[in-house]
Formats: sequence, structure tokens, C-alpha cells
Amino acid sequence: MIPSVKVTKNDGNTGVVAPSARGVCAIIAPSEKGTANSPLSVTKASTALTTFGQGELVDYAAHIMAVAGRPVVLVRGTASTAGTYSAVTFTGTGTSVATAGATAPYDDYNVLVTIVAGGTRGVDGITYTYSLDGGLVTSAVTALGVATSIVIPNSNVTILLAAGTLVAGDTIALTTTGPRMSTADVSTALEALRVSALGWEMVVVGGHDAVKATVDAIDTWLAAREAEGKYRGFVVNARMKNAGETEAQYLTAMTTAWSATASIRGCVGADGGDLTSSIPGRGITQRRRTALALIARLMKVDYGVDAAYVGDGPVSGFGLSDANGNPKHHDELYYPGLDAIRLVTLRTFDRRNGTFITNPLTIASAGSDFVYAQHIRTMNRACELAYDVLLGQLSKGVNKNPSPGPTGEIYIAEEDAARIDALVNAALNELRGQVADIRFTLSRTDDIGANGPVTLNGDLEISPLAYAKEFNVNAAFVRTISATQ
Repeated sequence: MIPSVKVTKNDGNTGVVAPSARGVCAIIAPSEKGTANSPLSVTKASTALTTFGQGELVDYAAHIMAVAGRPVVLVRGTASTAGTYSAVTFTGTGTSVATAGATAPYDDYNVLVTIVAGGTRGVDGITYTYSLDGGLVTSAVTALGVATSIVIPNSNVTILLAAGTLVAGDTIALTTTGPRMSTADVSTALEALRVSALGWEMVVVGGHDAVKATVDAIDTWLAAREAEGKYRGFVVNARMKNAGETEAQYLTAMTTAWSATASIRGCVGADGGDLTSSIPGRGITQRRRTALALIARLMKVDYGVDAAYVGDGPVSGFGLSDANGNPKHHDELYYPGLDAIRLVTLRTFDRRNGTFITNPLTIASAGSDFVYAQHIRTMNRACELAYDVLLGQLSKGVNKNPSPGPTGEIYIAEEDAARIDALVNAALNELRGQVADIRFTLSRTDDIGANGPVTLNGDLEISPLAYAKEFNVNAAFVRTISATQ
């Protein structure tokens, strides 16, 4: 034999962990166009707009990317219910009767048409302006020509005009409701995500008023993904407060709707606020769900950060008051109660500008360890890290402890158990600072004496950070204040 040195390369010994999808969310919502239920990762709002057109899907994407600075995974959901119109309100002296057209609106709009130059419908000369947000952003003056309907670009809103006259100053007002997905539509989109290789951390659903069945369906779906080593969370929104519905009525309705719902995997938002669109060139202000404010903040901050941390400032863009500073949407500061039933709300603070998240509550049962969204996120990432390392140890031979147990059991050798502990705990160090403490420990008492497959058990323990939710201070006048040592 020729003297030599042989060095063999081995693999699977270092506990390799896959890259994190932190800050990447999947968005399920309706849109104007694009392939339905075919996930696509995008990094720019302009790309989303070109691919999917108008609607909540692209508006959500543009806002989240602007806030979080991260890619998003878009899934155009099919919508069982097409967009609809409210009754049309005509104000003025013209005789032409305005009615809603047959086209289905792409989104929720507050339509206002103002006649600039009057005339007879069907005769050239009438001009008008239009707005999709009640007059906050108004178009340039547009000629009607000989048309018998007003078609508002990029909205699929059509207003039919009967024979008659229109007079300068006449207004036509209506609201629209965009397309809405059913729970079954949401489940179909989730199935598309299941078979996609794209990475994401949490899923948010737009264009859908979530109910108990929605949460149950998503929770069951996510539980099945955990069996595949995929640990994810969700954010949905209950219906928003109806026009004319009092805060007390809304609280009663939400209490009835959500009292029997529970999941440790997600959050349910209530109501919403006004948000100026981040879609390039759009600029209109629309009512958007609290879920959008929450998911944008969550995707911006690290795993262990509370989305309600006041020091991080207000959520981007959302407003709760009208032009006079009076409450327009639910503000938990003035109308408490929804937070107590585990719904995520928006609020304001005296002497602080902007809108804040009250608490990023999960919809988990009372007494659950999963209180806030950060508990979902830190647990999910810890499970991912442990899973990825242990996956690399599957089918690797381990030594047996030469000393049997009290009834002849054969245990794993301490050096191999310690090696696996070290691999997992090294990966878990990623979460240091996001949790108070974290540790993985492999069991030393599993019987591995058989020649067939064996199961090794372990404990993944997480001590979460504590989050200051209240300060109690006693204020009093005193004769003197002692010097602090």
C-alpha cells in the first residue's frame, strides 16, 4: 500500500437552515385581471399594477411594499360576488335621470360626478369632473360628447344617463362595493399557495368579510402545513362598520360573531380607516381594513416586536377622523370594547399625531399563551429553525449508550444527543433578542434498541419577552423631593 492521507467530505453535520421569509406576506384578494389562483412574487407596485390591474390585491400590495420594503406574494382570488352599486343620488335641476350601469366596479369607491357645463344628453357640449373618493381627488374636466353614459377610467364604474338635460353644478353621487370572495374562494386560493414554492411568512386576505368559517378553514389549512414543516400565520378582517350603525350596535354584532371563534395562528381585525392609495398615479383615498394596517406593520418589524409599540410611530397613512377631527371610523380610544373580545383595532392618542394599533391580538381562546401576533411569529420561526436542522439529521446513525436503562432500555449516546442539541441551539440563536430565552433539548430516555426506525423526542422551550401594556403612576404634591443617590 502506498502511504497516503485520505480526507472525506461529509454533509449534513452542521445544521444548515433555509433562508427566512421574514417580512414577506402572501396577499389573497380580488383584482381586475391576471391569472386566478396562481401565486406570483412581486417587488414593485408597478409590476403588480401591470399584471393584475385595479382592485384590492394591488392596492394591498402597493401599501405593504411601501411600508415594509419587502416583496409580496400575490394571489388573485376568484370572487363569487361581483362588485355592486348603491342607489344613485342626483342633486340639481337637470332632468336627466342617472342610474348605475351594468359593469361591476373593481373596488370600493365613493363616486362623485359634478357637471361643469350643462346641455342636453346626447348632444355635444356637456362636460364634467369625476372623483372616486368623494371629491378629495378630482379629475380634469372631461367632455361627455354624444355619449349616453359616464364611464370612469380604471374603476369599471358606469353611470347611465336617461334622456333629458344636465345643468352646471348638478352632482351625481353613489358608492360602490368591490368584488367579494367567499370562504370557499379563499380556500381555493390557499390551495394554490400550498403547491407553490414561493416563500412567505403570513397571509392576509382582502376583499372578504371574514366570519368564523373563514378562520376555521384557514386554521385547519395552516395546521396541515405545519405537518409539512411550514409554519405560517394569518391576518383577516371582520366586516367593517355599516353606514348608520352605532358603535354599540357594532360591538354587539362583533361579540356575537366572534365569541365562539379561536385560533392560535392568526389575528382578526375590526373596521378600518381611510388610506390614500400607494398605487403609482392613483392617489385616491379609500376605506381600508385594519388587517392591512396590521400586516404592513408586522412585515416591517422583527419577529419579537409588538406592532402596537408606540415608539415605532403611527401606522402609515391610516386616518380615523373626518375633516373636522371627529371620529369617522372606529377608534378604540373613544369606543373601547372590541379589543376586549380579541379583535385588532385602530386607535389614536391625545397629543400624538396619527393612528396606532391598539393591540396585535390573536383570536386565540382566553388563557392561551398565544396572546399577540409576535407570539405567533416567534414560535413559527423557532419551529422552522428546529425543523430545518433536524431535517438534516434524518436517517443519520447515532451511537447507543452502553449503559442500559432500568428495564433494559437502550438510550442515545450522550455525545450524539449533545451534538444534536448544539446544532439546533446554534440555529435558534437567530431569535436571541426577539425572545427572553430559547432552548432545545433532545430526550435522553427514548428507547432506540430496536433495529427498525426509532423516534427521538425533544423539547423546544421559548421564554417570550414581556410587553409593557400599562403604567400606574401616583402623582402628588410633596413638601420637598429628596436627592436621588
